[in-house]
Amino acid sequence: MKKLIACTCVLVILGSSGSFTYANQTTSKTETVRAASQSLQLVTPEKDTSISTNNLVLEFTAPKETRIRVLVYYNTSLEKDRENFVLAFDPILLEIGALQRGWAEVDLRRGINRIDIIAIYKDGTSDKITRLVTVRGVEDVKRYLENNTATTSASELLKGIVGTGKRP
Repeated sequence: MKKLIACTCVLVILGSSGSFTYANQTTSKTETVRAASQSLQLVTPEKDTSISTNNLVLEFTAPKETRIRVLVYYNTSLEKDRENFVLAFDPILLEIGALQRGWAEVDLRRGINRIDIIAIYKDGTSDKITRLVTVRGVEDVKRYLENNTATTSASELLKGIVGTGKRP
């Protein structure tokens, strides 16, 4: 008899706590999805990066009928610590369709490039995402490794090549 009462109590507790937990999770997921579907999100590249080719395909998501403007700048400064970005080409203009996805191929120059993606929503508000993309040739990476192998650790060398550490 004690086992039956204990099992009943456990089932009642589990049954009642599950309904409270379920209600809280549903509300937060709905708010997250609603907020994410109403904003610009850059799928590729996810963060600032280094590449070896001069072409890069941008992939982004945004609500339907959002106008997208892609601006590509390159660094004209000859100093390592200073950056002076100049607009490289005419802006790329796109409008997001029913799939709520967009793609744009951009040409980059060797060195540091800044890419600004500006979304202008149907209601007139705007959003902006900026990425720094460094284009390096194989020779640049080889020279960087030769100059810094003796003085830095392996992890610092990798960070320098990828673009998250000290710039070559």
